[in-house]
Amino acid sequence: MILPRVLILAGGIGTRLASVVSDRPKPMAPIQGRPLLEYQIEYLKNQGFTRFTLLTGHMSDVIEKHFGNGSPYGVQIDYSVEHEPLGTGGAIRQAMESHPDSSFLVLNGDGLFATDYRRLLRLASGPITLALKYAQDLSRFGAVEINEAYRITQFREKSCDLGEGYLNAGAYVVNRSALKYMPKGKFSLETEVFQLLSHKHILNGVPCGGKFVDIGVPEAFQWAQTNLPGWLAERQKPCLFLDRDGILIRHIPYLHTVDKVELIPETINLIKQAQAAGWWCVAITNQAGVARGYFKIEDCEEVHEEINRRLFALGLQIDGWLTCFNHPEGVVEPFNKGSLRRKPAPGMVLEACESMPID
Repeated sequence: MILPRVLILAGGIGTRLASVVSDRPKPMAPIQGRPLLEYQIEYLKNQGFTRFTLLTGHMSDVIEKHFGNGSPYGVQIDYSVEHEPLGTGGAIRQAMESHPDSSFLVLNGDGLFATDYRRLLRLASGPITLALKYAQDLSRFGAVEINEAYRITQFREKSCDLGEGYLNAGAYVVNRSALKYMPKGKFSLETEVFQLLSHKHILNGVPCGGKFVDIGVPEAFQWAQTNLPGWLAERQKPCLFLDRDGILIRHIPYLHTVDKVELIPETINLIKQAQAAGWWCVAITNQAGVARGYFKIEDCEEVHEEINRRLFALGLQIDGWLTCFNHPEGVVEPFNKGSLRRKPAPGMVLEACESMPID
């Protein structure tokens, strides 16, 4: 795969972050002595991306002085400078018109989503495709809703009423065909172009796994100081995901007592092979019996502990357990509703990819 040019929006003033970073553009906010933008470029370079255009405006000279032409970082960097405010859409259009590429990977410079961008490129289609991240609390970000064909159907504004769902992770694959939907001059990519394309049913969203930080508020900036360098340095490993009932143990409907737990030998051999190859092993299981009132969470946890004990006696282990107790026909709150964590939806897999360094 020939990887496209990366456009990084780096012209933000960072009004909400002014109390902690006032002397530089927001993407240059220091994380343990290095600008966030430097971490972002390094992360992309490690995936094979080598051509970057930084979309600058506010204090653009600070960014150009730091990165130059990119050679100290082993990449090629040029600049698309806003001499007057163009908005996110206008800045992207200006950069696209300066390069002949057929598609671009576009990233917000005030955050970092540690996902596999090559996968996003493979799955992208239409004029624009958004990388989506699953979260259990969307109140700070707003929500992006998709249908079964991965078409984006609705954007919901930030609200304390928002629970779980997908958020816009600030990473987009933008095809050159998107230019015909972009007006001239200043405009917002998010509120104008995304809305237009979603109404035309040609805006796509791909759920992606990985850790995410947006330093737009001081609390998130402080979190990044402690956590970001460490999780970028983690070595990712493949993962074997296992269902519980019928895969790890013999299937008994609504099993919730340890005396009926029976491991399946074929799966034991599979776990041995996976662990010998250096893979993670993670169990993901729907346990709607909690929502239906047939047993309690504590009963389910005891079963999982018993499985862990028996595997440990064989020199094996499950590295992580994720369980969804929800069912839309349940009677026990708060589990009596649907959930993106409930299989076959991918919420639990995406959760695992955030909490563990999974390839």
